[in-house]
Amino acid sequence: MKKILLLTTGFLWFTLSQAQDSTGSKPSFSGSQMAFGYNMMLPMGAMKTGWSSAHGMQAELLLGIGAVPGLKVGLEGAFSMYGYREENQEYLIFNGILASSEVSMSSYTWNLGLKAMMEPPKQMAVKPYVAVQAGVLGMISDLTLDDFSGNDYYYCTSDYTKNLIDDADWYASAGAGLKFDLSTKKKPGRNFLDLYAGYIGGGEVKYANMNRLATTPIDTDKSREVIKIVFVNAITNEQQEQEVAEVYRHPISMLQLQLKYTFHF
Repeated sequence: MKKILLLTTGFLWFTLSQAQDSTGSKPSFSGSQMAFGYNMMLPMGAMKTGWSSAHGMQAELLLGIGAVPGLKVGLEGAFSMYGYREENQEYLIFNGILASSEVSMSSYTWNLGLKAMMEPPKQMAVKPYVAVQAGVLGMISDLTLDDFSGNDYYYCTSDYTKNLIDDADWYASAGAGLKFDLSTKKKPGRNFLDLYAGYIGGGEVKYANMNRLATTPIDTDKSREVIKIVFVNAITNEQQEQEVAEVYRHPISMLQLQLKYTFHF
């Protein structure tokens, strides 16, 4: 999926740079814009299970199409953290033996996609616009375990720092925004405070439950996916699997809110 998006992006960029209008000249990209700022993701529907919000940064580059005033196309990407937990955990293993460790888990979401927006071509103090986007959205979770303490007769076979989840699927979004002109009277229409809200939907992705870290052995419910670590008894070679977090898999469904600075060029 990521390779497909990169190839599509490259093709779009090449097409725009080489395209010619009806007169045989290359199209004008006047009215292009760059933007960067704050990005918030709020889960909706089944995705509300396991996390509550993500906060991070957004950036975009859109090229104005001279043949269609007010139309801009290009790329947008965002990277946000949706959870962090750090706790001292005690895992009950091997007939009453406790393994203790400081456990931390961090989770992120990212998206990169092609974007098109439409706005009035004339100068306005407050300019409304609509936008659509499609691309790839991913969810990432990392786990860090400190050295375990408790008993010399066991050890943990799992990596102390490891990537637990790195999943991605397609998404599409639609939304609307308002751009407030911050420019001087001599050069209006250059600098904007940009407010945007949109809905994101798409395929299914895995993500970690950030509401709690578990300390229980793996149960026999095969329908429930979990993140686990494995302890081994150094004397008997007996293995004990322990659950550290639950994993969910739901269709992408989020509300996206942005506050950003936009510059026209």
